Amino acid sequence: LDVPDHAARKPRSAADMAAEAARYRRRGDPFPESSNVTFGPFAVDASQVFFESGTCRALVNLKPLVAGHVLVVPKAVVPTLGEMDEALHRDLWRAARRVHALITEEYGATGANVAVQDGAAAGQSVPHAHVHVLPRR
Repeated sequence: LDVPDHAARKPRSAADMAAEAARYRRRGDPFPESSNVTFGPFAVDASQVFFESGTCRALVNLKPLVAGHVLVVPKAVVPTLGEMDEALHRDLWRAARRVHALITEEYGATGANVAVQDGAAAGQSVPHAHVHVLPRR
């Protein structure tokens, strides 16, 4: 996986992130406006959300590894996959599959990395389970 090192990844502006999410929303299904969006302990502006299911949402990444690197997260803060109930676990992966299709189409990708860092020992930096989707060519 050819990605920039951590030091090279700079946070993006809220305006840039909102514009990216708006582009994805035009391609995806309509959804109700988000409110009280969190990612672990962090508040996330609702303009950065571009997909919602019953229990999950997708948002743009503050410091993406590649263009189109997005996150699929449960609406409830659940630290790891093992702490999810079965219904949430199923919906998370269903949502990840829909977001994967949307993102790969948007970027003309011929593949994607879909990854989970589950727990601090696995490199998870935010204690809120999430799926990374990175379009690849």
